Amino acid sequence: MEERNIFAQKKAPFKCPEIVTLLRKEDFPALEAELAKGWDINQEVRVHERYSQTPFDFALSNRKKKLLEFLVDKGAHIYETALIDVCMSEKSDPELVKWLIKQGADVNANSHITVLQAAIYGGSEEIAFILLENGYRLTPDGTTLRHAAEAGFTRLCEYLITHGFDVNYSEPDMVYPYNASPLQVAASDGHLELVKRFIELGADLSYKDKYGERAYHYALRNKQKAVAEYIKSVEPAQWHDEEERLRALKAYKLPEGLIALMRATDRRIPLPECEYTSFVEFAPLSDIKEVKWKNKKFLDLLSDADRYGAEGFLVWYPRNKKLAFADYEHETFTELCTFEEFIANPSAQINKIFE
Repeated sequence: MEERNIFAQKKAPFKCPEIVTLLRKEDFPALEAELAKGWDINQEVRVHERYSQTPFDFALSNRKKKLLEFLVDKGAHIYETALIDVCMSEKSDPELVKWLIKQGADVNANSHITVLQAAIYGGSEEIAFILLENGYRLTPDGTTLRHAAEAGFTRLCEYLITHGFDVNYSEPDMVYPYNASPLQVAASDGHLELVKRFIELGADLSYKDKYGERAYHYALRNKQKAVAEYIKSVEPAQWHDEEERLRALKAYKLPEGLIALMRATDRRIPLPECEYTSFVEFAPLSDIKEVKWKNKKFLDLLSDADRYGAEGFLVWYPRNKKLAFADYEHETFTELCTFEEFIANPSAQINKIFE
């Protein structure tokens, strides 16, 4: 009886076609010979066992400038989104971008992003201006300005605003679902000079996002101390006055013990019997945020929570006079206890969040 090999045969190793070897070596005489024999310079070739590329795409992805020049000179097509791919790279080369534009690459190409947005993602303000100087058509939107703010591109942000972009744009999108403004984005990432310029250009310091946070709170939450201090210095003094803030929060009927805690110098509560977080720290009274969410109105109380985001982790729900947990991500709201019950055993109350 014939024996059968029950083990699968090993797959033969991938072998690059000869033309790929010639491209990789930039062997121009040999490539000329292949062209003379009818090689289609725009035909995709297998460059890896998992994917194929056109010779131009191969040269571009490997940043082979001489090969690119050879291919274009011989009739290779520049694919539509070539500039987007180049601009998105953190190693993007301004000279390569200029060369591609000179060869006819489309500065207004658009896939899921624009070429300008790609330059911002790639971290090059220089390339962004190369595009603007070479025919890029600006269409005012909020996404581009907020991305430029996140990158800290002060000069580009100023250019966009002076060309019709709204400094206070705050519509939600997939990247900024909580209605953040450009100022809030810049404050969150600690771009102090850009924050100053946004304010000079009319950014609204009083604007609050979906969860009641001003730009000042964005800076605090992300521990951008210099930005927070600057914003505080230009905001109305009453926004940071404890007595004024207490009057404004009168309708929330805060317990005296909670008020005293938020006025204290040490507002950190250790949680020795909590498995998941070792402390929570209450914000000072002047920094407490009012939130309207899912038909509920409450106060967001914390400035920090060990290993967790402070937003919504512990809130004051005046309707039932209890502390609660607002899980913004999963859209749940869990009432926990009275303030007195919390102080009596904070670990036990915080543990309820994780049950």
